[in-house]
Amino acid sequence: MRLPPSPGIGVLVVLLVAWVVPALAQEYEPHRGTVALGADFGFYVSDEVFNVGFTPDAYVEVYPTSRLSLRLLGGWARPEYVDGGRSLDHIRGTLSAVYNWEAGYWHPFVSAGIGLFSIQYVVGDGENVGARFRRSSLDAGAGVEYFWRPTIALKFEAQYHWMRALRDVQSGPAGWALTAGLKRYF
Repeated sequence: MRLPPSPGIGVLVVLLVAWVVPALAQEYEPHRGTVALGADFGFYVSDEVFNVGFTPDAYVEVYPTSRLSLRLLGGWARPEYVDGGRSLDHIRGTLSAVYNWEAGYWHPFVSAGIGLFSIQYVVGDGENVGARFRRSSLDAGAGVEYFWRPTIALKFEAQYHWMRALRDVQSGPAGWALTAGLKRYF
């Protein structure tokens, strides 16, 4: 005996087409005048005197054209020295120009900018040592965005922050921020 086809499969196909077709017809961002907000998480990789550290950051991006944006980013990291017992806490702010290429769902990009690091030594379980001091930086990076939805993108980026070494050590917080995150266009 043969059972009649299930109406559930037909309903599922209709719902899937109704959801996918309008999404395919929509234009993907960015457009001139668009603003985007995002957050990234990843790793901060400095020189050999530091272990790899966790780094979160958040940013706002403004698009004067569809290909060029200005990104204001705030981030934090606390890489620990390899010899243990000490860390270097740094809060960073950067202003970068970002250029992207249209490639359908994928948008590769490059960035370059300037920044300011606020740095403080930390020992033990988070006890700050000495005063905070500041270092200016230059940054450059590259990455790609994948548009999951017309106004939501997954972002992957490698960005290098360069600055002079600290006076009392031949090292400092210069290094790579390797991050992945989510970006929302408005």
